[in-house]
Amino acid sequence: MHISQPTISRDIHYIQSQIQKRNKHYSNELFQAYHNTLAGLNEIVKKMCTILDDPRSDQKEKLKAASLIIECSDKRFNLLKIDPQLPELQQYTESIIKREKQLNAKEKILEAFHEGTKLSWTMLALSLDEDRVF
Repeated sequence: MHISQPTISRDIHYIQSQIQKRNKHYSNELFQAYHNTLAGLNEIVKKMCTILDDPRSDQKEKLKAASLIIECSDKRFNLLKIDPQLPELQQYTESIIKREKQLNAKEKILEAFHEGTKLSWTMLALSLDEDRVF
């Protein structure tokens, strides 16, 4: 076919990078949808609990609310039990958080350099510590 090896390698690398990008995008969307669904189910349960606790609600409304709570709990349990990609999504999210921390550290170093101050590793660690009060 008269195609050089570097061209084939470049094309393979490009295809693999596109697959990775698509997978990360899909994982991010799936992760967001998963959390939104769980949050929605939790909201429905909260609203149904208010109906159950309301003394003005009649028996029929309370039965419907209890039935909906059971159904939402079942759906939530199934989401938590079935989702095989959740660990991968969690790892991806953790890697994003780690990259963000690294970028924050680099930004602090650049700011210190720009201001003309010398920033030690200890000072950098203290400035990036999320649990630090001051």
